[in-house]
Amino acid sequence: MVVDDNQTNCAMLQKQLKAWNLEPYIVNSGVEALRIINQNRQLGIAFDLAILDMQMPGMNGLELAELIRQLPSCAHIKLVMASSHYANQWPEEIKNTFDYCLRKPLRQSILREVLSGILQGPKFSKAEHAAQDAQQQRALLQIEQEKKQASLKRILVVEDNTVNQMVAVKLLQKFGYQSQVAHNGKEGVEAFNAESFDLILMDCQMPIMDGYVATATIRQSHAKQIPIIGLTANAMEGDREKCLQSGMNDYLSKPIDIEKLKEILAKWA
Repeated sequence: MVVDDNQTNCAMLQKQLKAWNLEPYIVNSGVEALRIINQNRQLGIAFDLAILDMQMPGMNGLELAELIRQLPSCAHIKLVMASSHYANQWPEEIKNTFDYCLRKPLRQSILREVLSGILQGPKFSKAEHAAQDAQQQRALLQIEQEKKQASLKRILVVEDNTVNQMVAVKLLQKFGYQSQVAHNGKEGVEAFNAESFDLILMDCQMPIMDGYVATATIRQSHAKQIPIIGLTANAMEGDREKCLQSGMNDYLSKPIDIEKLKEILAKWA
């Protein structure tokens, strides 16, 4: 179970957990989480793990965890705190209540390692917890350094799907980039002609004007040869060649893999 009032965070976690062959239940409040736990108990289903956000309206993550610990149906559940609220160290009451604590923004590699350890083995020792916490601190420091380097970069996101727009903007913000959204290829070309950008994320399949035509139109101008990264949901053989033939520099398949997006941005932006 993932309990977080931020829809974008939930969507990202849901995709990651499904990719790791886990079955995520997404809820947006502590009250809803308790209702779902009770509903599943009546069906004879128990949760193995819950990832709880700390800062939520009505009931925070610690309060929810303390209630979950009192439920007989959750005697074996593993609890993970995910929060950006505590910058330096976790309060003792949180460390005593949760099996593990993770700082946001969540690093995909660290999250996978932690969940694998929790679900497959015994509770982490204090030494292992401290080592992982130090690793998170180093990773967060690296993120902050990368954000400083990226803060002046502007990226145009050309995408017609509202959810995909939200995810892309959120990820770019997380990496420290500024972004602007265009809802189709025609709007993308107009935005490119009107303003200055350092990179374009271009969806390939859009109404009015698709990404291939939009890219070719941009390439026909004598403006700066801006890097254009194609976004395709098909992931079919030949997609990369089609993107490159239209004038794109590279491409990403959807749903977007966070680490691959980061690599693409580092390479081209």
